Amino acid sequence: MMNLEYFSTREWALGIWCFIAIVAMSFRVEIRRSIILVLKAFFAWKLQLLFWSLVAIFAFEIITICFIANIWPYLSMKDIVLWFLFVGLPMACSSNANLAKDGSYLKNSILGNFKFIIIIEFIINYYTFNIWIELILMPFIFFFSILGTVNDIKDKDANVKRFINSINVCLGLFLVGFAIKDNVR
Repeated sequence: MMNLEYFSTREWALGIWCFIAIVAMSFRVEIRRSIILVLKAFFAWKLQLLFWSLVAIFAFEIITICFIANIWPYLSMKDIVLWFLFVGLPMACSSNANLAKDGSYLKNSILGNFKFIIIIEFIINYYTFNIWIELILMPFIFFFSILGTVNDIKDKDANVKRFINSINVCLGLFLVGFAIKDNVR
């Protein structure tokens, strides 16, 4: 049985907002139909059975070896599963498409994962606020991240990009500042 204390307040806030979003989307018939079509495409077993089986077997073998060698404690299982679902699988899917376009995708991907931002993300993810602050911060961070992404995709206005980036930097500095302040104590 899973112990719910393993989840941080940030993970609880994300789960609450995801639940609210799913409930809100389920009220619209068009969105419900679209979600069903996306789920059908995602679970098209004829297309993806071999690929997902191999990925899952590989991940299971690596995790088992690391548990036997006492590299990863059992308490890290939640983080491992979340990483596998939300980083590993999307990265594996995008690598297939990008390898066909660019032969140096693997090299660029590995180098991209060893940037300085990893240290900052570790510090920010290590420190969490109480649940109410996380519930308030999460929509703001999500909103400005989506705005920045849409602006980058549509390559709209440079002033808008600068404004959104400055807000994201302020939010990031705010989080880093609180995380460092809390960890120095």
